[in-house]
Amino acid sequence: MFKKMTMWGFVLLAALSLVACNNTKGTSDEEKKDKTKQITKTVASTDMKITKTKLTENGTTGKNLLQLDMNIINNGSTTIAIGAFDFKLKGDNNKTYQPYPQANNFGDEIKASKTLNGKIFFEIPTSVKKATLVYQPNKKAEAEWEFTLPEKE
Repeated sequence: MFKKMTMWGFVLLAALSLVACNNTKGTSDEEKKDKTKQITKTVASTDMKITKTKLTENGTTGKNLLQLDMNIINNGSTTIAIGAFDFKLKGDNNKTYQPYPQANNFGDEIKASKTLNGKIFFEIPTSVKKATLVYQPNKKAEAEWEFTLPEKE
């Protein structure tokens, strides 16, 4: 009888210790990683949206690498050309950043009724916490997305 009670005591103790190790945070890790609202902007029958943001250390002191995953749909009747260098980033420090040229940024033609998924990378100071992505293929800005940068991974 004593052996059975001892065994059940250990089982109960193990179960309680597992419950105590449970992560009880109110937000999931996925919610923390991507606080960007997926807002679609339409420019000349082309739908564009940021689907994911990711922030990592770049290895350069005081710099982070921001990755923006983009989804672009050509709803027009002709092929269009679009690339990462049609975009720029405005930081909350009143500075403007061009796509990071050493990264694998997207750039391609999109046929009518087709979709392009690609990434844009920006090297930005660690002090930047909010930013605005600007689609500016020419001199005039045609679409903007404001967002808060995610926590570093």
